[in-house]
Amino acid sequence: MELVEGEPLSARLARGGLPVEQVLRYGQQLADALAHAHDRRVVHRDLKPANIVITPEGRTKILDFGLARRLLGEELTDATTATRDSLTAPLPADIPVPLQTVVRRCLAKDPGERYQRGSDVKAALEAVQAGTAPAAWPARRHTLRRRWLFGLGAAAAALLLLGFALVALNLWGLQSQSGGAASAPPRVITLAVLPFEDPGGDADQEYFSDGQTQEMIARLARLQPESLLVKARASVMRYKKTEKPPDLIGRELGVEYLLEGSVQREAGRVRFWAELIKVADQTQVWGNRYDRKEEDIQALHSEIAQKVASALALRLLPVEQARLTRVQPVDPKAYDAYLKGTQYRQRLTKESLDAAEQYFTLALQKEPGYAAAWAGMARVWTGRQQMGFAQPREARPKAREAAEKALALDDESLEARRALAGILTWGEWNWPAAERAWNELIKLDPDNPEVLQGRSHFLMHMGRPREAMADIERARDLDPFSVRTLSFYAADLVYAHRYDDAIAAASKALGLQADAPVARGALYQALLLKGSYAEALAMDRDRYAKDDELMRALDSGSATGGYVGAQKKLVGVWTARFGRPGGLRAWDLAMRSLYAGDRDAALLWLERAYAE
Repeated sequence: MELVEGEPLSARLARGGLPVEQVLRYGQQLADALAHAHDRRVVHRDLKPANIVITPEGRTKILDFGLARRLLGEELTDATTATRDSLTAPLPADIPVPLQTVVRRCLAKDPGERYQRGSDVKAALEAVQAGTAPAAWPARRHTLRRRWLFGLGAAAAALLLLGFALVALNLWGLQSQSGGAASAPPRVITLAVLPFEDPGGDADQEYFSDGQTQEMIARLARLQPESLLVKARASVMRYKKTEKPPDLIGRELGVEYLLEGSVQREAGRVRFWAELIKVADQTQVWGNRYDRKEEDIQALHSEIAQKVASALALRLLPVEQARLTRVQPVDPKAYDAYLKGTQYRQRLTKESLDAAEQYFTLALQKEPGYAAAWAGMARVWTGRQQMGFAQPREARPKAREAAEKALALDDESLEARRALAGILTWGEWNWPAAERAWNELIKLDPDNPEVLQGRSHFLMHMGRPREAMADIERARDLDPFSVRTLSFYAADLVYAHRYDDAIAAASKALGLQADAPVARGALYQALLLKGSYAEALAMDRDRYAKDDELMRALDSGSATGGYVGAQKKLVGVWTARFGRPGGLRAWDLAMRSLYAGDRDAALLWLERAYAE
């Protein structure tokens, strides 16, 4: 029998509901598996979340066919009329109507009204995912002969409806009780903040309006995570300057509400307009215009967040109210430099991190007590170390000093806590403290893709791939258009030996940002480990195209020894350059030595990397 690694769906559901996109993906996989069984006249008879496993790769596996039967003839006809108690609770109103239609049809009292085969359910779920309504329900089947003809599918559906209904309902936390009753979970509201526009159309000010979008996303995401799910930045930025209507955007994003508006700076003041739209009927739930001094912009973010919470009928706890009101005025020039620094930091290239440091330095010159700028500086140094642009002995102390200053000024700074978790993981190698730091971050901001990426990478290094993949897949589902998320997803897929999937994810990231270093590294590793040496060599040629010495080494080495010969020549050049500005790290030379087939040299370089 196949050994299936993974987590029972029942255990996953115990931690809370899943987003609609995961429900659709898992549902289609389950329906497809059942269709395979139905085609062979097999009924599972005990389908439930405890008998479904989610693998580290995000696939569903149906287990425990111990009660399954192959039904024929009269026995099959009898099965169509069998009934069992099932969940009877109103699905939560926030579940998309097309999906509610599918689940209710699975639960239809008359077997003739149910889907007749697993393939029918799969087709209906595919229609929901595509944004088209499921096919209309067929007329009831009354004759015994027609019930026999459809008997196998109906028999399977009679049990499929129980299993799939349990899955679909439980995905939103409607856990069945011992007596068969179910209680509704707290309602989760879904919201997307669309990119704020600059009415003046000044391209030089786009960083400012984009910064306001990110600030509002961050402010609302931390507001009440258990009740309000806010779409991540990369997912909404593709709607910048779009002509799509709100109802279409809402359906594509799978959200109930949209917050949109505009922002413009002029003569030391900020003019802000925002409105909250209900996607279902495109009505304005709340809207207002503001005209404030630039130094009061963070207080304005909090005020808008409070208004949105009130409009959505969220009851904020005292601690949540206090977090919103605890804001300080900020020097406009310092804030401006901070926004620019944040924009550059996220790209993770050497040049972008250098630019980010310059802007954060400028922000701190204007306002030395600016906690967010200190946190940004800490992230610059952790990024430099992780990407190999700075030695640990230089980067680690500078990163820790900046993070500690940020936390001294604002002990709730998530950016500073994120930097500290990275320092504990990749700078100080303090695994127990690092795990505590990542877990605390997840509690504070459970839907933050960057936090999920970081913990996933940590867990992968700890040899816990199942947990790691669950985190990175959650990040991907929350922010599927983020270069950073896709890059780390590709890196984790390499660790999981899923090279084709890693190549696809890395290629998608590079399509969004051609110089994304994490994606580029993951793609190279995946090609190499898959044995696609020609493609890996092509990446080397593209990377070193402007370095004549390295190109000569590649050409001469590959002419006589293919990929390995090219790597031997490259190692020779890089070894001669070791220690010079722009040279490779000892770790990189260890890897290149392995590519060249020289394990002795690789061990020597690894010893040196360890000493560093």
